[in-house]
Amino acid sequence: MALAGRGQVDEAIAHFQQAVKIKPEFAEAHNNLGKALAGRGQVDEAIAHYEEALKIKPDYESAHNNLGLALADRGQIDAAIAHFQQAVKIEPEFAEAYNNLGVALVRRGQVDAAIAHFQQALQIKPDYESAHNNLGLVLPQQGDTPRRSLSCARRSDSCPTTWSRLTNWHGVGHLSRRIDPQRGRGPRVAQRAVQLRGGREPVILDTLAAAYAEAGRFSEAVKTTERAISLASDRGDTALADTLRTRLRLYRAGSPYHETPDQRHK
Repeated sequence: MALAGRGQVDEAIAHFQQAVKIKPEFAEAHNNLGKALAGRGQVDEAIAHYEEALKIKPDYESAHNNLGLALADRGQIDAAIAHFQQAVKIEPEFAEAYNNLGVALVRRGQVDAAIAHFQQALQIKPDYESAHNNLGLVLPQQGDTPRRSLSCARRSDSCPTTWSRLTNWHGVGHLSRRIDPQRGRGPRVAQRAVQLRGGREPVILDTLAAAYAEAGRFSEAVKTTERAISLASDRGDTALADTLRTRLRLYRAGSPYHETPDQRHK
């Protein structure tokens, strides 16, 4: 677990594998091995270990949650929902599982139910950034105002990730069209975010670029993303720079970028 926390996933996997070899009935090691494998993109193998953990320990809420995430990744949303529901039934204070259940319900179009679960996650864990973010993402779908949604996710000015992801949601995708059929609001909201952060935050510039692309302003999206890539590279954030390059290819091809809510392992 310590190695996984430091990002040394291959080494972590070797130790988890050794643990379950020594003790095949070690449910926690199967669950941790599943998480490590899922993080490396080996979702089918991860599912097998989560299922093994639950065979050993059927009331293992963390394994239910993680299996739900893996099944959702495979597009098996109904099965994922069943496992998230089981997780919160076993552990009613499991904020991450409520959040993940909310995201799965959004994917099935049950936004009212999703909102209730995001709110439940926040009752349990008031400073839960992902749940604040996700609640802010879905409120506009219920006719809520962008102002209220923005304030929901901007509960802490120290969380630029939350701010940028929410602004991105307002600037891109079908929600931007619901908020403003003329697609004029998305870039304006994102431009304000850029100004608030001094124009030096690559994730905020990513938001602005996505908003430009959704509005059909692809040349501006390309220029803004190129600037974001430069800033990310200067900071040594290669992962973000690579992500931005993926977006850049979309914009150069004349395609927008759409984002989805967050889910969490535990």
